[in-house]
Amino acid sequence: MLGLLLLASAAAAAEEAVTLTETTFDDSVARSHTFVKFYAPWCGHCKKLSPVWDQLAASGSTGGVTIARVDMTVKTKHRAFAKEFAIHAFPTLLFFKKGGKKSAAASQSHHPFRLALIVPLLADGLPFP
Repeated sequence: MLGLLLLASAAAAAEEAVTLTETTFDDSVARSHTFVKFYAPWCGHCKKLSPVWDQLAASGSTGGVTIARVDMTVKTKHRAFAKEFAIHAFPTLLFFKKGGKKSAAASQSHHPFRLALIVPLLADGLPFP
């Protein structure tokens, strides 16, 4: 019974974007291409994007790109993230090439089809339209 519960829990977790923190951010972007949503829980646009972002993460069509999120209201490293990545509004979507280099910023988009198309293009190193 416990094994079944763990499998169900793992399946539910796979349906959401990975939550990154100050301690997990650098490691995550070092290991794989990572598309990150920097957000604030109170932000209306962020709330609208949240289910679409999780749907993208669960879609399996990201070509190995990690779909992640960073809550910018957590009072740990959010000011450093804001300064380092020039985050001035929420949500801010940034793509990080494997190894940690930021390569493109995406505008706000709540359309899952467009997001699913963006990820493979960025992973292949094509310029963001």
